[in-house]
Amino acid sequence: MEDRDWNTQTGELSNYSAHYNYTEGTLVLDYKAGVSIPLDSRLLLKLYLGFSWMHFNWNARDGYVMYPKDQFGNYLNDTALRPDEKKDVWSGPAVTYSQEWILFFPGADLSLRINRFFSTAFSFQGSPFIFCRARDDHFATGTEYSDSMDFGVYVEPCAEVSFIPTERLTLSLYCSWRNLEAGPGSSGFRKTGVHTGGITTELENASGAAWKAIDAGITVGLRF
Repeated sequence: MEDRDWNTQTGELSNYSAHYNYTEGTLVLDYKAGVSIPLDSRLLLKLYLGFSWMHFNWNARDGYVMYPKDQFGNYLNDTALRPDEKKDVWSGPAVTYSQEWILFFPGADLSLRINRFFSTAFSFQGSPFIFCRARDDHFATGTEYSDSMDFGVYVEPCAEVSFIPTERLTLSLYCSWRNLEAGPGSSGFRKTGVHTGGITTELENASGAAWKAIDAGITVGLRF
């Protein structure tokens, strides 16, 4: 996990760190509802509306940090990182980071029965109605960041090939690509620790988030 901050008044790089990343939790829930429209005996069109909720949580440990320091070795805020800044070895937890996504989207699926044993399907879903909330805690500087991003771009094409040995059994191989890019949003941060309050500073158009993933798998379908 790499982290960069540009917290100076002129937008210069102020913090950099690199750590080993550990995935602590992942939860993805997808819901779809729609209609199936037979176009002919072998061609089937499905139109639907969907909702997706995704939650991810990571933990960065060990590695090193490069933060500006004063002559006494104290970390400085809002200060540009020098090109010759030394690396400070970090041991233990360094950053925790989480993302939560909510998507609302339409989609379409077109499937073709090639012959008695094989069929293929192609689907596409996309929408600008995506919403992301992110939070990261930096233990080196004792700072918590909260980002809020509304709207953006979501696209997900998918291809599937199915083998149908009997009318009651279907074996399918699929592959999809999910691409999410949330638009610029607000970012707030506060110092953590004893006697700290709520968000102390909030900046507009200061945050962004993206998620890209390839999903491939095999499914087994049974009809009773």
